[in-house]
Amino acid sequence: MNRISGRSVLVTGGAGFLGSNIARLLLSEGAEVTLLDNCGPGQEKNILDIIGRVVLIRGDITDEDTVKKAARGKEVIVHAAFPVIQCNRSLENQYIATGTVGLFNILKAALEQQALVIYVSSISVYGKQLYTPIDENHPVDPSLVYGATKLAGEFYCRVMAREYGLKNVTLRYSDLYGPGLGRSNAPVAFLERALSGLPLLVRGGGKQVRSYLFVTDAAQAVLQAIENPAAQGMVFNVGGDETITIMDLALKAKEITGSNSEIISEEGWVDEREYRIDSTLARSILGFCPGVDLNTGLGKTLAWLKGGRQA
Repeated sequence: MNRISGRSVLVTGGAGFLGSNIARLLLSEGAEVTLLDNCGPGQEKNILDIIGRVVLIRGDITDEDTVKKAARGKEVIVHAAFPVIQCNRSLENQYIATGTVGLFNILKAALEQQALVIYVSSISVYGKQLYTPIDENHPVDPSLVYGATKLAGEFYCRVMAREYGLKNVTLRYSDLYGPGLGRSNAPVAFLERALSGLPLLVRGGGKQVRSYLFVTDAAQAVLQAIENPAAQGMVFNVGGDETITIMDLALKAKEITGSNSEIISEEGWVDEREYRIDSTLARSILGFCPGVDLNTGLGKTLAWLKGGRQA
């Protein structure tokens, strides 16, 4: 049953990589979509194909008045706003205000409108694995400040749900990739360098494991979380079915590009995280099932790179 058609939805970060894909899917299902985004350099190209079908509010979620305006009359708020492409290990690039003050503004506005909030979190809340596959009961102990910020957001949602009646669903995504990605994570970096015949630099020992998730599958999980009342109040891992080591990912990038690039291992830093993500709960409650396998997803990303990063 389509529970989204005709509903008024706000997508924060709607001009970003994930947000634009969520908006596109919601529109295709008949939702009335508003985007709230500060529209950083180059972001508006992500929504050129839908700009005439959405309401775009340019503004920052750290501004409470802007958030109230954007949230007015909305039944659902998908909170995907966070500058992940700018966030790294430097303490100068952590965007704490966006992740905390901005989220708090969103949650307060949602309560006023009695709107459902879909909170985009991350598997980075887990830190180094104590066991695999990692399910939702795994202890949370982030290794990165980014993960700590996302976890703080989860606690905001939890407290405001328990004490104030907030309606929300939390989605812990594994590493996203696909056409339009604005940062050079491993899939994009390896493909891009392999295309140019440049060496592929493998950091962290190459044995670290990831469960990559194609961006359209990530958007599908949002739609399913909105449509399923049984999901409210729950936290879900959302990851791809396949796991791969970083070294094997580099080899795969060489294979699908036909490149002769050399693979170079960087010494001195070891990453022992094995993000084998268990999405069983999302499958059973949401009906989530990734539709894009890794080979297909890498192929789509490669085509985008060959096309000059045109969305």
